[in-house]
This record gives sequence, C-alpha cells and structure tokens, in this order.
Amino acid sequence: MSSDFFRAEENSFIQRIEELFERVQRQNYFQLTDFLNLREQYILENISNRYSGTNIFFEGGYYNSERKRVIIAPDYYLLNKDDFEIDYIDIMYSTKFNKLKHSQILGALVHLGIDRNTFGDIITDGKNWQFLVNKNMSSYVVSNIQKIGSNTVHLKQIEEAQLLLPRDDYELEMITSRSFRIDSIISTVFNFSRQNAKDLITNGKVTVNWIKTNKADYFLTINDTISVRGYGRVRINEIYGQTQNSKWKMSVSVIRK
Repeated sequence: MSSDFFRAEENSFIQRIEELFERVQRQNYFQLTDFLNLREQYILENISNRYSGTNIFFEGGYYNSERKRVIIAPDYYLLNKDDFEIDYIDIMYSTKFNKLKHSQILGALVHLGIDRNTFGDIITDGKNWQFLVNKNMSSYVVSNIQKIGSNTVHLKQIEEAQLLLPRDDYELEMITSRSFRIDSIISTVFNFSRQNAKDLITNGKVTVNWIKTNKADYFLTINDTISVRGYGRVRINEIYGQTQNSKWKMSVSVIRK
C-alpha cells in the first residue's frame, strides 16, 4: 500500500495544512497547528516534502507522546520551545477512595464545547492524571472543570518538569490479515469472528482516530488508531507487504482490556 495513501474524508485537513505551508512561504513566518493525532502528523509530514524552504517541528510535551502540535516554519527559523504554546495541567483529587478514567477526563474536556484538537495527551502513572492543552485555553479549562465523573477535582497549571512519566500499556505485535478492512483487522487482533467485528462497528462501538465509524469495509492504513469499546486499542505502525498465502503482514501496537 502506498505510503501517501489519503482518504477522501481527509481532504479538508490536507487543504488546511497546505494553506499553512503556503502561508509560511508567502509571509516568511512560522505557523502553529493544534494538537494532531498520529495519522494527521503522518499526513503533514508527507505534505511537507512538497514545500521547499520549510522545516517542521513536533512537540507533545514528553518523549513518545501521541498527540503533538507542529510548527511549520521557514528553513532559517530557530526553534523556540515556547512557540509551541502548550500548558500542562495537573488533576488533583482524592485518590484514597476514588479512581479516574481516561474516558471520564476526555468526556469532561469535550463537554466544555472545545474542539478535541485543543488538547494533547491525557497521561497517568497509574494513579495520578495530567493533560496538555493549548495555552490560550488553559485558564478557561482550569476555571470551568470542578467535577470529573462523580469526583470533585481541582485543576492547576504546572511546569513541564512536573509532568508524569506516563505508563505505556501498548504491546508490540506482528499480525497477518487478509485485507486492510477494519473488520478484518479487529477480528485478527482480538481473535473473534469477522461477524462479531462487524456488529461492534455497526453498533457504534468502534472509532478510527477518535472518530466513530459504522463502516465495516473502512480501509485502514499506517498510523491509524482504532479503539474498540470493551476490548482495547490498536495502532498500525508499519506494513511490510504480502506473505506467500496473500495475507498482509504488519506491525501493530495493542492495548487489551
């Protein structure tokens, strides 16, 4: 499969990124994106090859972060980390009797009516929780979230040096699949029938890059992240080609619930 395979539904994102590159070339001044998921970063990196005289810089707050902001700049630009405009937020709550979940925190943030791309990774060390946010929205977020789920919380801005060392639950696996269809990948990774995978998809329990899909024949590609409610998450890292029995061999990262 071609490394520059783009989907029709990604055209609006591609157009926005191309406009940023063109603005950099026209104005000779850097442009900053919101937080991008891995697939969006991959697309941006492919697009950057078309624009001479520009450089790109990625920052997600810590090593191996998933969601990152990107600076697109003239090639003479000297990186200043402050230009990424990222704030770091700590979630304080009573850990003795309560436990937070990633989905609860994301739900509270999205409930504010702010676009998902305003937020970076939500991270935990297994007990404590933090998240990253665009600097221009951090005061609003801190002021307007007092509850997450049934837990009373207090949010405070912290320094980058105070970020947690996130726990990485992903495990690297090699799989072979007859196709890149989402139902085929899900059934292969989680070891259940193709029909079971189709039912999960049509019942709204599957997202691709954090967007819900109900198409069992949706084709996946490199850096797609698939979440399957009740089962876990899969990220496609690399596609190696076909085996002798015409299956596709690929590297995936998996979190199993």
